[in-house]
Amino acid sequence: MGKNMLQKLNRLRGTIRDRVTRLNKAAESYEPPATPEESEIILNQKLQNVLELKAQMKRLLADYLDLPDSTNLEEYLEVIYNMEEEIEDLHLKFKILITKYCKAPNADNMPMTVHKPKLKIPVYPCLNFRVNVKSTNHLKLNLCLS
Repeated sequence: MGKNMLQKLNRLRGTIRDRVTRLNKAAESYEPPATPEESEIILNQKLQNVLELKAQMKRLLADYLDLPDSTNLEEYLEVIYNMEEEIEDLHLKFKILITKYCKAPNADNMPMTVHKPKLKIPVYPCLNFRVNVKSTNHLKLNLCLS
């Protein structure tokens, strides 16, 4: 049973590897369409595909770890961890492409708003001090804290 399951998992890993390769090629050779809206749709779909791959990799890793203890998983796990890193890189590539080719929400279509703080700073009154120096001279000090 362990041999058949391992074979199934390896095939699934190969399928995921192919999808990662295709998405990587799509990210590297991306040509933006005519409008930012089209670009946003395409890139968000690719980003969703990357997120699905992340979820599949987590399930695949869990399935590998569920195999019997007698199975040597060292090389399989190394390949999986490398693929997870590639998927993270893909995630970043598509995020960068989205920020580069898609219209930002505050670009031309949204007015910028300025938020005034609602915090009020208290005003301290000036403090008057009288100091008696050698009982003959009177000195008046006005101190303002600001």
